[in-house]
Amino acid sequence: MKEVRLRTLDFYSFQMSRKSLYYASNPMDVPMLKEEYRNLKTRNFPVEYYTEKEINWKFSFPKAGALVTDNDAEINPYKHVHLLIEKAVSKSMQ
Repeated sequence: MKEVRLRTLDFYSFQMSRKSLYYASNPMDVPMLKEEYRNLKTRNFPVEYYTEKEINWKFSFPKAGALVTDNDAEINPYKHVHLLIEKAVSKSMQ
């Protein structure tokens, strides 16, 4: 297996280690969520599937199903775009 190293412009434009809730907008979306859960779980991503009962108990809104993922990354788009512009200008891009 080949190791791939990613270069980043600035680590501070990213936030790491936050949880995300991805819920079914309607009951017809539940099979797709369950498939996504199996795909993530098979590849050892930190993910939980919440049933309608679990969602009702933990949150103040009803949904038919949801995924809770951990260690998601979030980017600050404003800061990141400015870093890209600075990098381009430093390389004489006009």
